[in-house]
Amino acid sequence: MYEPKPHPPIPRRRFVRRLLLHIAAALALFLVSLLPGMAGYAYFEHLPWRDAFLVFLVGAGLIFAPVVHRVMHKFHWEQEPQRR
Repeated sequence: MYEPKPHPPIPRRRFVRRLLLHIAAALALFLVSLLPGMAGYAYFEHLPWRDAFLVFLVGAGLIFAPVVHRVMHKFHWEQEPQRR
């Protein structure tokens, strides 16, 4: 799917097409997980759709918060010089 390291980068038109395909796949995966989750909250907990969406977002935020924190920490961490 991707060009090997020794090959030159693909033309801009192909790159944009590849990028759009990746965005479409990510959006499809997001919707495939979001819609059943919202339907479950609406059916089992008798929540309105808007509240079910918010519960899903809060749950996702709680799951990904440690990952996001670690990535941000890596970018902002200043390593002290090693003492000998």
